[in-house]
Amino acid sequence: QMRTPYVACIKSGFPPLILASSSTARQQLLAQAGLKFTLEKAQIDERALEDDAKKNQLPLSEVSLVLAR
Repeated sequence: QMRTPYVACIKSGFPPLILASSSTARQQLLAQAGLKFTLEKAQIDERALEDDAKKNQLPLSEVSLVLAR
């Protein structure tokens, strides 16, 4: 019996998936993959954080960490 990715994640002990984006494309990708998620739109200006990180010459890996917080 084939399990959906969502069931596999739940049984593996992964925390529930939260999409902090209002992107309909991202919502569709997750839904098409069979993943259940909660939508919680981020209350921050990601572009401002990204611009500030780039201005301070942070490597791209650090920029993504700043955005993930």
